[in-house]
Amino acid sequence: MNRFTSLTCAVVSALVIAGCPGSLSNPDDFIDGGSIGKDAETILAESCGTTGCHDASPQAQAGLDLISPNVESRVGDINAIGLGCDREVLVVA
Repeated sequence: MNRFTSLTCAVVSALVIAGCPGSLSNPDDFIDGGSIGKDAETILAESCGTTGCHDASPQAQAGLDLISPNVESRVGDINAIGLGCDREVLVVA
């Protein structure tokens, strides 16, 4: 039993040591806590404001333009347009 206990302790110790985190290769990249490099307007324009979706054309889906300036005035505290969505708010500001 003593030999089994020693072997078990050795295996558990090896696993604990192997599981310990190492050091970061570029610690300066993580100083600010992980801020994102893009603001909401840029993300919306790149992801949703493409041709045929929510662009500045009169045919924008649900009439929602996410490209033109002052997008916050068109989405903040505004009721959604669409089947069954009229009681939903687009973005709560």
